[in-house]
Amino acid sequence: MKKLLSLVAIAMLSIFFSNGLSAKDNKAGVPLVCDTVLQAPGLTADQIYNNVKIWFANSMRSANDVIQLDDPASKHVIGKAAIPMNVKNMTWYCLTGHIRYKIDIAARDGRYRVIMSNFMHEAPKDGWSEGPVYVNGPNPEVKGLHKRQNSEMQKRALPLCIDAIASTIVSLQDTMAGNASATEDEW
Repeated sequence: MKKLLSLVAIAMLSIFFSNGLSAKDNKAGVPLVCDTVLQAPGLTADQIYNNVKIWFANSMRSANDVIQLDDPASKHVIGKAAIPMNVKNMTWYCLTGHIRYKIDIAARDGRYRVIMSNFMHEAPKDGWSEGPVYVNGPNPEVKGLHKRQNSEMQKRALPLCIDAIASTIVSLQDTMAGNASATEDEW
């Protein structure tokens, strides 16, 4: 399973750098975004939409608190999620917190689009909230001494985000595959 997640993470990185960044975008300050279309052969948009709702219910602590938009007419669900960020190093302990992000899933017959964006570092009340997670280094708007802590957060947050993206994609695909063959009579 770890090998599969690593392969998916590498594939996702190649998607980021092939689709998300062009030569003119190689400057600092490109926010992390995953925008991919996944295939679900043999499933209708309604089945995919229902599977997405099941996925949210099973993957999140409370789907009611997570789902921000649920539109059955357009087969579109938008939710919010968080990744815990625990920093054990005493120097950077104040970076401990969460990385919150948005998951946007829209279904069509045989495929669905997953967009994960707005990755934001948030620390508890007594910590340092460092803002957006970037693909290529620290926030370009941060200057002076604060740039070092933002750079440290970026270095620690990006791998966490890539792992979360990869596991989300694998989990969604497993949900689609598992529910594609099941019928109401099989339980």
